[in-house]
Amino acid sequence: MAILLDIRLPDWNAEADVRKELASRLPGVPIYCGIDEAQADVRMAAVIVLHPGVARKLPRLKLVQKLGAGVEGIVRDPELPSDVRITRFSSSIQAESIASYCVAQVLRAVWEIERYRFAEGNCRWQPGPPRWNAEPVVGVLGLGRIGSVVAKRFSSLGLKVIGWSISKKSIQGVECRNSPESLRGLLGECDCIACVLPSTPETRSLFCSETLSMMKAGSLLINVGRGDLIDEKSLVEALERDRPSEAVLDVLPEEPLPASSMLWNNERVFVTPHVSGWKMDDVVPLIAENYNRLMAGRPLLNEIDRAAGY
Repeated sequence: MAILLDIRLPDWNAEADVRKELASRLPGVPIYCGIDEAQADVRMAAVIVLHPGVARKLPRLKLVQKLGAGVEGIVRDPELPSDVRITRFSSSIQAESIASYCVAQVLRAVWEIERYRFAEGNCRWQPGPPRWNAEPVVGVLGLGRIGSVVAKRFSSLGLKVIGWSISKKSIQGVECRNSPESLRGLLGECDCIACVLPSTPETRSLFCSETLSMMKAGSLLINVGRGDLIDEKSLVEALERDRPSEAVLDVLPEEPLPASSMLWNNERVFVTPHVSGWKMDDVVPLIAENYNRLMAGRPLLNEIDRAAGY
């Protein structure tokens, strides 16, 4: 009845360190680090990515615990048996981290930080006004666990926040909308859009040429949801039309972003290497809790609907 830790990100959480902490919560439970160490008794795998061939090597696997929110890669894995359950990581700590990232990017844009950094590097004293004369209107797409925290954080700064989700939501201080028609209106009203949506058949390539053209001229688009929400070619073309004028991308369709990508050298694109949700200090307790629930036959925390994809 073992656990496999297959993280492969030593700069974030080394597998050996996670194993040491997890072992103190699950005494006597075999915990393997990496697929090369794994044995056939693995019942639960905790992963950032379910790499090709991993599921095939775990014949008794019953649960994949994603150490993050996006599960589309796991759901689509053709080697994962249909009876293997999938749970995602839902963390208040991670949500607050992502909210801080989004706020930082909006404030950076408001105060034109790159412009002053460039001027400083050239010994130039060039004062100028903020990017928007009035406080920016912020739209938050996706009002789940993370998106609602993002929306509340912007609202706490006194900004007007318009939230959008597929299902109806109610958040104090946030104007919530949920129809396709209201999404189109939101895009034209907001100076900044923070996208926190999951990857589903309905949201993939949501930001295409048509949708991007509805955005406000000079606006800012931030994506901390899933990389496939934005069509890359359409985004580059839209940036040339100033709708939006800048994109901040912390998630990409392919990670790491290939050196050949047209996004790297685009001065209107700010790429960060999937770091907005860096803080996940509560990851080990969740692994332990879901392992215990699995073994006891109790409901799992944050189990996803494989048919729906989230």
